[in-house]
Parts: sequence; C-alpha cells; structure tokens
Amino acid sequence: NYEHIIIDGDSTDGTKDWLKGNKLTHISEKDRGMYDAINKGMEMASGDIISYLNCDEQYLPGTLATVENFFNNNPNVDIIFGHALVTNPDGSLICFRKAFQPRKHYIMASHLYVLSCTMFFRRSILNQGFLFNTDYKSIGDMHFVLQLLKNGFKAKYIEQYLSIFTWTGNNLSADQ
Repeated sequence: NYEHIIIDGDSTDGTKDWLKGNKLTHISEKDRGMYDAINKGMEMASGDIISYLNCDEQYLPGTLATVENFFNNNPNVDIIFGHALVTNPDGSLICFRKAFQPRKHYIMASHLYVLSCTMFFRRSILNQGFLFNTDYKSIGDMHFVLQLLKNGFKAKYIEQYLSIFTWTGNNLSADQ
C-alpha cells in the first residue's frame, strides 16, 4: 500500500482543479517555501516509510518495492539513499549520479552529495520531531540529513537506481 500526497503552493495553472477532479489527497494553499510544503506533506503521511519528490523528480519502476524490501531486511537502518539518473526535459540522459555512504563531515564540506529524490526514511524520524528547517530556501535537505546523522540515525546507500532528476535549467538548485 502506497500513499501519495500532493502539496501545491496555490498555483494558478489549473493544478487545483485537476487535483479536485482526481480526488487525490492534497493541499493547495500558500506556503513559506519548498521546505514548508514538504513538512506539510510529511505531517499528513501515515506510512512507516517516508519520502518526497519535487516537481522535477520521479521514481523509477520498482523503486518503492526495492525500498520496502530493504527496510524490512535492515531494521537497524533509518535512512537510505540510492543512485539517480539526471535527464533533460525530453527524457534524454545527461548523466548518472552514484550514491555514496552519507557522512556528516563530507556533507558539510560539499553540500549534500546524495540526491534527496533518492532519500527514504522511517516514520520514527518524524515521530522524534525532525522536520525540515523552513528558514532555508535551498539547503534544507542538507541541514535535515546533517541533523539526522548528528543525532545518531543510521544511514546507508543502496546500489540501485531509484529516481530521475530532470534538469530543466529552472531548478531551484540552479539558482545562486
């Protein structure tokens, strides 16, 4: 069983009407930025494994089953990351991003070198009060992962491609 929650920042492009017409679990309202929106979705989630995607990301076929199996077989792991493909908007491959073991000192030295679109974590993290810091515009994911590692949560990466990040040139990560 999978739960999909859509958080829309009160867009005016027809998204709200589409969401209502498809009876999807969603919120469409102004927010204080990307991390505020992600926090809203995570707080609505009821599952044991949590993840999120931004509008320029998607999971590869089989990802959710792979993640579920990994967590079932590794009860001592709290967070996982995997590999990602980076594509152009037309779907053509630009490159691939291999995941590496998340380590706090490496992340502090070079931002978050594992893509958040491949991150999955246990509900216990949310239950202990960890959410994204909404003061950050574009590095909240790095701060979130650092806080988890500093607080003793165990992270691993898996040798599996989990998601696609579409490089549009308008991505928030492209902005200084």
